[in-house]
Amino acid sequence: MKAEIIVPKSKYPQDLLAEMGERTKKCWIFLNKNCIDKMLKSIDSLEVHDKELEFYWNATEKHSERTVVFEKSHHLWREVYEISASDIAFSKKPEDPEEVLFIKMNE
Repeated sequence: MKAEIIVPKSKYPQDLLAEMGERTKKCWIFLNKNCIDKMLKSIDSLEVHDKELEFYWNATEKHSERTVVFEKSHHLWREVYEISASDIAFSKKPEDPEEVLFIKMNE
């Protein structure tokens, strides 16, 4: 099953993933470039690797420490490989997904 998820302008994609709960656990997740741009505004650090980018957020009163690792490319959609966060169910891309999520910002 495929679903398009629209992130309200008032939220960040990583916060929406936390709100989605267990739904994200067995999904493939693709982020639109506009989500990546929004996330860049809030990260505490960034690591650039040959084939992937890693965004990191320190823990706050509102959320746990978070790391999101996704495809490094110039494509409109970027595949999420891994998320490390106690408040987001998705951890690693499953081999047999129950759902494929395409997440983009409300424009």
